Amino acid sequence: MNANPTLPSSINNRSSSAYNHGVNCEVHWYEGSNYSGGQLNQPRGNSIPNLGPLLWGDLISSMNWC
Repeated sequence: MNANPTLPSSINNRSSSAYNHGVNCEVHWYEGSNYSGGQLNQPRGNSIPNLGPLLWGDLISSMNWC
């Protein structure tokens, strides 16, 4: 598994969109650090151009994949 228990401050709780560039794995985004809080799963190759309507805008603090 690849993981980021805390995202860099430049994107922590500042994301408005997401894209999974992976070729093998789904990405799991989390509201809190250390994979806590709500979870948003994003299939590989999938784009989310606006996280706002999903109520995930500026909420992502950690992520893992595979």
